[in-house]
This record gives sequence, structure tokens and C-alpha cells, in this order.
Amino acid sequence: MQNISPGRLVLAVALVLSCVVIGLSAPLVFEFDANEFKLSNVAVFAAARDGHEILAPVDIIPRLRTQLERGTIGLTPFQGNGAKQGQALDSGVPKDGSARLLIDGGVFRIGGKAAQSSEAADAEAAQLVEALRKLNFQSAAIRNSTVEIAMPDGRIETLTSVAAEVQANRRSSVTIRGTGNLRGQEVSFELSAHPVLDGSTAASLPLKLRVKAPLLEVSFDGRVSVSDALDLQGRVEVAMSDLRAVARWFGARWPSGPGLQSAAIKGDFDWQGPALAFDQATFRMDGNEATGTLAVSFTGENPAFTGTLAMQSLDLTPYLSAGGGGDQLSALLAWARSNEGDLSEYLATQVDADLRVSAGRLSVGQWSFGRFAASLSLKKGRVLADVAEIGIDSGRASGQLTADLSKSLPQVSIRAKLEDIDAANASMALLGHSAVHGLSNIAVDLAADGQTVSQLVKGAHGKVTFSLYEGGRLGIDVKGLLAAAQNGGIEGWGTAIRGQTAVDDLEAKFRVDKGIMASELVEAKLGDSMLKAVGTISLQSRQVDLRLLMDALPEKAAEDKAAREVLVFRGPWAAPSITLER
Repeated sequence: MQNISPGRLVLAVALVLSCVVIGLSAPLVFEFDANEFKLSNVAVFAAARDGHEILAPVDIIPRLRTQLERGTIGLTPFQGNGAKQGQALDSGVPKDGSARLLIDGGVFRIGGKAAQSSEAADAEAAQLVEALRKLNFQSAAIRNSTVEIAMPDGRIETLTSVAAEVQANRRSSVTIRGTGNLRGQEVSFELSAHPVLDGSTAASLPLKLRVKAPLLEVSFDGRVSVSDALDLQGRVEVAMSDLRAVARWFGARWPSGPGLQSAAIKGDFDWQGPALAFDQATFRMDGNEATGTLAVSFTGENPAFTGTLAMQSLDLTPYLSAGGGGDQLSALLAWARSNEGDLSEYLATQVDADLRVSAGRLSVGQWSFGRFAASLSLKKGRVLADVAEIGIDSGRASGQLTADLSKSLPQVSIRAKLEDIDAANASMALLGHSAVHGLSNIAVDLAADGQTVSQLVKGAHGKVTFSLYEGGRLGIDVKGLLAAAQNGGIEGWGTAIRGQTAVDDLEAKFRVDKGIMASELVEAKLGDSMLKAVGTISLQSRQVDLRLLMDALPEKAAEDKAAREVLVFRGPWAAPSITLER
């Protein structure tokens, strides 16, 4: 099944309704040739009760490829000239435009390749259809009808159970108000067009359209023109209460998940063929607001989005969990360690995109960042997210995420560089408390494959480096831990995390394999001493197996004959068992 963007609701409904009104008002927009208008007694005959039945397609306006394929056309039960529905038109359709028409059980076919129309001459039916085509009526009621529309990409959208009232005034406007059923949802609409005077060379028609459905509302004010298919240009406002539900309404396999709920668009709108474009537009999504341009094309296997969006602020909190929660970055890591959702079902496999996004401020839960600029490319499940800049504290971060979700076993890699970062915030996100304080540089180069996010965490491999410069502090009191461990092992950090240990500098290099961080080099200089760490930390279970030893600097080692004391940490990082080893 072809994936269909929620924007297609705008296209389908606008096209259906605008075709109906154009079909009725075309003689005021285009030059009318009476020789084009021919009916056949093979196609139309006087029904016994309900008027004149259409048995074969009749052109309403050939140039728009709009036909009434079947149905019944007649006068309403009461006419000012005394004629009744189904009654012969002895005096003809009133020439003063006071006729009231009725189309019952009609099937309208709009667009697509030109279909063959019947030709004949039933005078009574011809008068009714001519009145319809030339807007020579006061009102027309459409009942129990269906509108089938051939979309530019070859699909057929169908509006069923159509009930509408058409009010016509050759000098001012045509207005259609009514309801119909689109893909199981009831849609109400109001459409008005301002006729162009006969003889005008104008190639487009002013058009206003308002549509209301349970999931969205649409308002369009612009112009419609016709080539091989309809083109719409103007200002549009679209409001959706649940974007994912709208997408599923139109057949897209968008999964459930956090965010992508309330959405709205307001701006210049241009639809030509299977492509939509919004310019000088405002976009609102889950509390975020952006301005810029956005185009959507339906020519490929997936709908493709292209655009440039700028925001004053971007809040990613609604996208962290099903409840829109996640009040800190550690919650995101906790989610990653436990999430079992199938990556092949992620939205990135359902759409293509080439987007540029910038924001003056970025927030995730309780965390706030500075300027943000990134580009996103999605193509058949292959993802490239390039973050040019994120302002963090007084520093900055950049990085790149690549993923191929189209493979049987999805592959993901991430490279990130953080400079002049407050180490306290970084360690809080990773470990749950501030293990290090001071300005730091961090580099991450990780890759993994797996069917779920938790499998990616378990299978991660690569490198992580960390450096602390210009002095800093460890978030534990090392000497206090040594003293507390003298009389036997202790459980948990106890009072040690209430104190700190000053260091002159710190350098750490970790090798990551199967989700386990193993130390290659972890050294901190404390005056004349060197603090070293050797061991592992599990990204998945957060279990630690570390040995922390205090030693003299090499140039002081000969003078310091004291026995080395080693602290051993084993168990969960939040509360490990700590013992002293000599």
C-alpha cells in the first residue's frame, strides 16, 4: 500500500469540492461553446417519478473532465412556474434563473483521462443540464451522491453520502454547503467561488473553501486553475488534533508513539500535480512553532518532505516517551536501555525527508541548551542527522547520527564532540549524579546493530574519551572513602559523595565493546599523587567493576615507600560495594 501523507486530506477534499463548484460555474470562467453541449435519448430519459435519469456519462464541462456519470436530475417538488418534479417542462426552465434543481443519487467523476461522453438530444433533459452548466438556477440540491476524483498520481479518492446545497448568482458567487463521508469520517464543507465575467481571459478562479472533520479543519482562500489537473494557489490554514491519526486515516502505516499530536499550518500554499508547497508559513507541532518553507512530494514510494524551518525554541520533551515525559536526560538513557520497540517500524522508514532546522534555544525536559542547528536526511529508511551546533552551558557540541533501518538487522552509528562542557551535567546524565566537576572535552564514536534500541545499547562498540583541564573536582571524597574502608567493606557511597576531591587535570579513554565500557587510560593528577582507575562499566545494567588506586607521581615514587591502597567498586553504580585492597 502506498504511504499517504496527512496533507492528502487537504488535496482530496479541496479537489473534490472545487471540481464540483467549477463544474457548475465553468461557463462564467471559460468561453462557452453551445455546440459542445449535446445530449442523447440513449443516455437520458424521463423517469416515471423522480425526473430525468442519467444512464451514461454526461459532460458537465469537458475542459475540466467533469462528468455526471449517472443519477437523476430534475426540478424540486415546488417551482414558481407551477412545474413539479418529474413533470414535463412545457414552459421550459425559467430563463430568469429562478429554477430549483435536484440531483439525486448522482455519481460525479472528476479529473483523470478524458472519458467518452454520450451524445443525443432529449430536449427536456437538455434544458436541465444546460441550466446546470450555465448556472441558470437559483439553487441546486445534491442528495445521496458520490464524487470520485482521479488524483494526479492515479489514485481515486471517493466522497460518499454527499448532501449539499448549491446557491448560484451569475453576477456574484456560487456557494456550496454540505456534508459527505471520506474514508469513514464525516466531513462538512463550505465552498464559494466568485465568477469571472464572460469573455474574460482569466486562467484561474477565486475560491474559498472550509472543511471540518473530526481530526482536522482546513481553510483555503486563493485561486484554482486547470491544466491537465487542478492547481491550487493561495493562503491555507490547517489544524489537526492528532497528526498520527490523520496519517493513518489516509492509509499511512504511521506507528503510535510520543509526540506528533496537535499540528497546525498557516501560510502560502501551492499545489501542482503530486506536490504540495508551503511558503512564508508558520508551522505548529506539539507546542513548538517554526517559520519557513516546506514541500511535500508524493511521486516516490514514500511521501518526501523538503524544507527549511527556523524556531525561537525547540522542546523535544514530548518525544521522549509515550506520555511525553522525561524530565531529565538520564530518563532518556533509561528508556534506551529498556526500549524493545522494533526499529523497522519507526516513522523514519515511512517517510523521506531533507530538512534544515534551527532554533535559538533547545530544551529536553528540565535541561536547557543554547542555539541549535541541524540537518536531517531520510531516504528509504536510511537516516543521516548532522548536528552542526548545540550550545551547552558555555560550550558547544556537534555530531552526526547515521542509521540504516531498512536492513534486516538495523545499523546505527553516532559520532559526537563536546567542547568546554560542564562535566557535572554530563556525568549526571550518564551516571545519575555529578561524578566530575569542571570544564571538559568529550568525544564519542560508537556503532551498533540490533532490532531494538535496547539491543543497540547492549551491542554498542567504539571509543569514548574524556579530558578535564584547568583543574576540577571529583564528585567523591577519595580520602574519606579510604578512611571508611579501613575497618572493612562498606555498602554504597555513604557520606563520600557529600565531599569532593580536587584534581589538577584528568584524562580518560574507554574502549566500548558489547555495551561494556572498559578503561584504557584513566588518570587524574592530585598534587604529588596520581589517581588511576582500571575496570568496566556496563551501559546496559550500569554495573561497575572498578579498581581505584592512589600512587605517587613517577618522580616522587622513589621517595614514597608507603604501601599502595586500592579501592575496589563492584555492583550497581548507584550503590556499589566498596572494599579496600592492599
